[in-house]
Amino acid sequence: MRDIERVAERLKIRRARPEDAEARFRWFSDAAVTEFLPLAGERNLPLESIVEFLAKASREDEPNLNVGIELLSGRQIGCGGLREIVPGESAEVSVVIGERDVWGLGYGREAMGLLLREGFAVLNLKSIWLIVREENVRAVRLFSQLGFVVTETLHAAAVVKGIPRTKLRMQLEASAWTRK
Repeated sequence: MRDIERVAERLKIRRARPEDAEARFRWFSDAAVTEFLPLAGERNLPLESIVEFLAKASREDEPNLNVGIELLSGRQIGCGGLREIVPGESAEVSVVIGERDVWGLGYGREAMGLLLREGFAVLNLKSIWLIVREENVRAVRLFSQLGFVVTETLHAAAVVKGIPRTKLRMQLEASAWTRK
């Protein structure tokens, strides 16, 4: 996957870099940040694993698009990307805003918009999908507002702290995104 830098009104996304490791380690060690992620506060990723992942993610031959999310000032606030890319067909999208002091300010929506534009306008994908836990109400609302629709309900698909949780598979078709 080639290098990338896409700029929106208040932030930009750019290819993940090895030097992003410390910020990601901090975010993924924060139970509030990981509450709805597959990690779900049950384990911490070792820094070495994050460094390894980012070394691979930053290589030109990496088929996935892993990005850092930065404010235009250069402050790194999150990460995300497109993975499981089937060229000309589909990909999974994700965004994590790791800096809690900027939560609720619309940066997740803005970053998601850049990734959707990359997927549909640049990679010519027909659909983009994601998996979200049903109780992550803010995320489900955001994804619905962006045009994603629930295509599958996965009951008891995750167990968090001993409690079965439902996950939703949501999908956005290129035609629906274009209309928005």
